Amino acid sequence: MATSPTATTWRRQRIVVGADGSAEAREALRWTARLAGPWHAEVVVVHAVGLLEALDGRLVAAHHEQARIERVVADQWCTPLRGTGCSHRVVVRDGVPADVLRQVAVAEAADLVVVGSRGIGATPGLALGSTSLHLLQLAPCPVLVVTAPRDATRDITMREIVLAVDSATPTTRAADLISDLAALDDVRVTIVHAVEEVPVFPLGPETTISSQGETDAPERDRARLTPLTRRLDQHGIRSELRVERGPAPDVVVATATALDADLVVVGSAHPSHSPDPLYDSTSRQIVARIGRPTLVVPETWTRAPPPAPTPRKKPTMRSNDVAAEALQASPTSAPAGSDSTTSSAPGPATASAASSRRADERRHR
Repeated sequence: MATSPTATTWRRQRIVVGADGSAEAREALRWTARLAGPWHAEVVVVHAVGLLEALDGRLVAAHHEQARIERVVADQWCTPLRGTGCSHRVVVRDGVPADVLRQVAVAEAADLVVVGSRGIGATPGLALGSTSLHLLQLAPCPVLVVTAPRDATRDITMREIVLAVDSATPTTRAADLISDLAALDDVRVTIVHAVEEVPVFPLGPETTISSQGETDAPERDRARLTPLTRRLDQHGIRSELRVERGPAPDVVVATATALDADLVVVGSAHPSHSPDPLYDSTSRQIVARIGRPTLVVPETWTRAPPPAPTPRKKPTMRSNDVAAEALQASPTSAPAGSDSTTSSAPGPATASAASSRRADERRHR
């Protein structure tokens, strides 16, 4: 198992997880528990409510029943977090789930947001699938999207990870986050980069040059991505680099399926320039199609630094303490060649001589 040299240098990590009572949300809480325990992370469980909420099989006005809703979230939905040793608290807030989760993530300086995908939850109309997709665009930190498991009793492992890079620029943020995950399991990482076919037009002398560039693209991108494998090697993580031709979502989904990946990490180096980046991004397409836990790490994300240590105040000393300290700081110098532990107080011989002199003075008087 690899160890992360960076994990201990950051402040205590904070995970925000969405909860709505669905199977997908329960799986999100299971993943949160898997990560929070070994990381000693603080967990903030967030539930967004609308006008109505389902309680005891009937719809009730949410603003009148907020205390009961909080008890349901804490006592029933947070069960996977018990026994992990991590602290957790519940936030219930009015609003659209994606907006509420983003607001809490910003306020809490979250290191990770975990959300279930395609869970309709307890409230009709609040589809968690749309929540997860919107969070990929809005969240200020990495977002882990999970789906309902085929076997909810199976332990969560992260031994086989596929890291998909959507550009030929190494996504170091994703690699660093994988190094944290490697501290939890014996991880093997397959780095996947897709080179998409680009039609070369118009026909003419420039076409030969452009065609040669497209032919060399896989090897060129492989050379640019090699530092990423070295970065993982520095963390003691086994890795393999694959550069393949084809649309990125197709290549990533096919690779993850063939390897039966436990987790897919998408390193997003550049934001989409599409008029609607949410519905046209590579990350969105992968999450929507892959059906596996997917962690999207924006390259622009920076983990919050550890808090500065609080300076220790020097205790205020009383006047006798100051005098004693001064006396200890300036001991009487001992004669050359004498014992350095000799006390400066008069010894028995000195006291006896002084007493004899006083007796002689009294007789002469």
